[in-house]
Amino acid sequence: MPSEDTSPADALRAIAAEARSGDAFAVRRLLDAVASPMLGVVRAVLGRDDRDAEDVLQDSLVGVVQGLDSFRGDSSFLHFARSIALRRSLDQRRKRARRGPELTLNAEPSPDDNDSCPRTLEGDICSDDQSPAANVLATRRRDAFRTLLAELRPEQAEAFAQRVLFGYSMQEIATQTGAPLDTVKSRLRLAKAALRARIQDDPTLLELSEMDDDDAS
Repeated sequence: MPSEDTSPADALRAIAAEARSGDAFAVRRLLDAVASPMLGVVRAVLGRDDRDAEDVLQDSLVGVVQGLDSFRGDSSFLHFARSIALRRSLDQRRKRARRGPELTLNAEPSPDDNDSCPRTLEGDICSDDQSPAANVLATRRRDAFRTLLAELRPEQAEAFAQRVLFGYSMQEIATQTGAPLDTVKSRLRLAKAALRARIQDDPTLLELSEMDDDDAS
């Protein structure tokens, strides 16, 4: 189902056009508008209290400015900005994975870590239920998700994260990434297969691997 921010009436597009022309005030307005949702993406991938979250956000904001000329309007500008934050966050997580587990942060997520999850994650990774048991399960789902992102091939991780974090349809992912729809479906199948392999001994995590492919055909 289409995301709310993909409406043709995307107000940020007009500001982006002004920013692209060199209007410094428009650039500031644009970054102020997208910074908070971009931080939500960074925290969802790295963890709420991650020591590098702010640095990754700043790098992502620089990426938004540098990418203004490449924004074609195929999606909303917010989608464009969050995708940049997603890629930067995935890059950071993969760097840590290559350095070894001792440098992977957030082994003990903050009790308020639910706040770092976009609303579309409810029921999959995040939980509004504040009972201790529910929080433990939600934490384990988040940990499995974040670890998996570092292990997947970059294109699979991006597609899977867009599906889970943003709730985008396969067609929306295809449009955003420029990949054929069948390729996106294949990437998601491989990502979910990898997740099932990782959590096959832990039934409490199976919900994430059983997302409804409502637009698969």
